[in-house]
Amino acid sequence: MTRPLKSHGISTEKDPRTHRLRYRVKAKGPAASQADRIKRGHELLQDAVHSNPGRFVPAAQVLLDFFARETNQTKIGPQDEDRAYTLMERFISHLLFYREYDKVAGILWPKTLFTAEPYSVSEVWRHVAEHQQAFIVGPGGVGKSYSLAAWLLIDWMADPEWTHVKLLSVTKAHAEKNIFAHVKNLHAASAFPIPGEVLANSIRVGSRQNSGFQLTTIPQGDSGAGRLRGCHPDPRPKPHPKFGTHSRIRIALDEAELIGDGAYIDIGNLLLTEGSDADHMKIIAATNPKDQSTPFGRCCEPPFGWKDISPEGSHCWKGQNGVQVLRLDGAKTENVRQKKLVYPGFMTYEGYQRYIERGANDSEAWTMARGFWPPSGTVGGYILPTDQFDKAETTADFIFTGTPIEIGAVDTALEGGDDCVFGHGRFGWAWGVQMPDGRKIKFPKHIPCLQAIQATVLPKGDAVSMGKAIKAAAEGCNILPENLILDITGNGSGPYAWLRHYWTEGEIVDIKGIDSGTSASDMPIFQEDSQIASERFKGMHSELCFSGAAWLQFGYLKMKKGFPVAEIRREATSRQYLTQGKLRVVEKKETFKARLRCNSPDRWDMLCLMVQRARQIDMGTMQISMTRPEQVKAEPKDWFKGSRGEDPSDAGVEFIDLN
Repeated sequence: MTRPLKSHGISTEKDPRTHRLRYRVKAKGPAASQADRIKRGHELLQDAVHSNPGRFVPAAQVLLDFFARETNQTKIGPQDEDRAYTLMERFISHLLFYREYDKVAGILWPKTLFTAEPYSVSEVWRHVAEHQQAFIVGPGGVGKSYSLAAWLLIDWMADPEWTHVKLLSVTKAHAEKNIFAHVKNLHAASAFPIPGEVLANSIRVGSRQNSGFQLTTIPQGDSGAGRLRGCHPDPRPKPHPKFGTHSRIRIALDEAELIGDGAYIDIGNLLLTEGSDADHMKIIAATNPKDQSTPFGRCCEPPFGWKDISPEGSHCWKGQNGVQVLRLDGAKTENVRQKKLVYPGFMTYEGYQRYIERGANDSEAWTMARGFWPPSGTVGGYILPTDQFDKAETTADFIFTGTPIEIGAVDTALEGGDDCVFGHGRFGWAWGVQMPDGRKIKFPKHIPCLQAIQATVLPKGDAVSMGKAIKAAAEGCNILPENLILDITGNGSGPYAWLRHYWTEGEIVDIKGIDSGTSASDMPIFQEDSQIASERFKGMHSELCFSGAAWLQFGYLKMKKGFPVAEIRREATSRQYLTQGKLRVVEKKETFKARLRCNSPDRWDMLCLMVQRARQIDMGTMQISMTRPEQVKAEPKDWFKGSRGEDPSDAGVEFIDLN
């Protein structure tokens, strides 16, 4: 790698102590002055690159002037762009070979676009370079995703045809706004051409299939198992002088707390044959730390438990199974420490203070300012933040295959100011959803979905009159008794008992009752979750609320036009929860009403009961009265297409792949 540069008069050597690249310069004097000269040379090189976009002669001349043993040995003519380009290419390759990534970044991008100088960026780069399993937690506004995108792109440039970078994210929309978007933007904005063809979900170079960048999404509720199958280093036809006989693999998990257990199991399997070689296989995961009980959180737990680390003194530690954890603290960033804007685009002192002023009992202050998991007993925030509710596009109509099940849910209230709310929904396998503007979105696969149809306030009375009113409402919606669920906490047990005994004369019917004061169940929120509800939530009430929030947030629950969406939004996005150890506890109704001086969140509670009934059906606690689409043998392979390849119910509509 050094021979081509020597032909231009540039000589370098590897420092035996630091293993970093060292230039040999003619300048006489103490080492410090030579280091200053080299630093100044790099500054002028960066200025020449970024002040002359598309031209390489000025930058190449800086190379010769500052890094040649004899400054007058070689000159490049003003029109000799090809030679200048070749020299710049070789110089960048030389830097990449010796992993001088910060210097490469300075050549590729102006400081206004990217700089490796801030504390958080330099720590991320150091941590990722040193460890095979580099897990990173930190607050918002410290550049976790952006720093990783820049490092991954430069690292890939060192050997693009034999490096495969796999980016995992919870949704395609999320990934396209975060780490993969950063990669594409940095690729396009480089002052020096970066190899690769940028496509919608990948960056490709050469003919090898397992090379370049690849975006992979793992929707919430999907364990992620199998997404990393085949991600092993391949043998090279000819050994690389630095990377040896095999290709390189980089796997990056963005918003890693939201990614299911299956992906982490796959990672463990991949590492079984790789040893501790960080060159050929590297796992990188980053997130804002919220929940120690997630698969990511469990990987970050120290060998002897969480008691071994503290938010004040712990910034690097060893996790489980070889994981190395870096924690970024907002209090250590330059903008916060100096109380002024040192690096634009990063967390400001004022922004940090707004979180800290919430107090030590606020989980968002720990997560988004200190970059640490909220201690037990802190207010964990809201079960469904307003921005997440709004992004979920909650008003839409699922397109079911076959006949969905009619289900009903009742949040009972016999007295006081609370409402008795009856809800009607449909649960079944859906292949798509129709949005209010008429767009039809086709799912990648059929998924179990819940359509909330209507919510009705029933007149309150004694147990008998309430039971009769509920029975009449259910029968009016063609809801069978076994598909009805009631909140039987307190006075709700009266109507529940009447319905079981008197729905059908002479027999006891199977109506589902939920006591929100009991323990959380042994069901997962989604079918492929690795953890059951009792491992995540304290009490059935907390399980109900978080299940409803998750189904709504990730698109398994939609509300039909006319459903009280505004009330649902207010009640869902105002509900707070606490953390108790590894468990989450939703505030009680009484606390909610007293804190906001408002009525009980009856409509939201009814909707959560409806989700609970759908979960029970989906989890197999009762026989499903429909067949999965892929099990229907009588229908053709493209069963959902009409004669022109369109859906028979609405021919001519363009379908969008929701991945």
